[in-house]
Amino acid sequence: MDTKRIILMGVLGVVAFGGFLQLKKLSKPAPVQQTVTKAPVKAAPAVKYTDILIATADIPMGSRLVTNENYTWKKWPEDNLTQNLIDINSRNGALEELNTAVARTTIYAGEPIVQRKVVLSGDRGQMSALLKPGMRAIATRISVDSAAGGFIQPGDRVDVVLTTQLKNEIAGQGSGNEYLATTIFENVHILAIDQT
Repeated sequence: MDTKRIILMGVLGVVAFGGFLQLKKLSKPAPVQQTVTKAPVKAAPAVKYTDILIATADIPMGSRLVTNENYTWKKWPEDNLTQNLIDINSRNGALEELNTAVARTTIYAGEPIVQRKVVLSGDRGQMSALLKPGMRAIATRISVDSAAGGFIQPGDRVDVVLTTQLKNEIAGQGSGNEYLATTIFENVHILAIDQT
């Protein structure tokens, strides 16, 4: 074969291939330009706030609420108010009213104080509010020596131990100062001690 023919065939092949690519490109539909219309931005409605009582520190069950130590007023959206929350509009004198109230359950720091979690001082149900269903409270006489020197506080749990002195006949021929200790209650929850 002649060199001219080979070159001519090669050039024709390249032109044919280029024509094929152009034809393929022309057969594709043109991309559609999409226009996005943005809706006008509306301003958020103004949020109205009111003050409610919030715990500023953990308040253990059975503890007294103390003004400016355990709770304070904080802003709360009015749309989220419920009847259980104590707000400044419906109970303006709540700070003084709750100063001697007792926590029915533990209230944690940052948690709103709700009416069902506190018992007002002098209410008839104060002791029953601290007891779980099926339980009962008893009072016992203790001294500073038997109360661990004042370290036992409301909310603690203790064992109640009965100590009895043995008579000489039972104890044997000892000095007569032998004692028997028996645990009569375990894991007893202390509700109150003295005036606390």
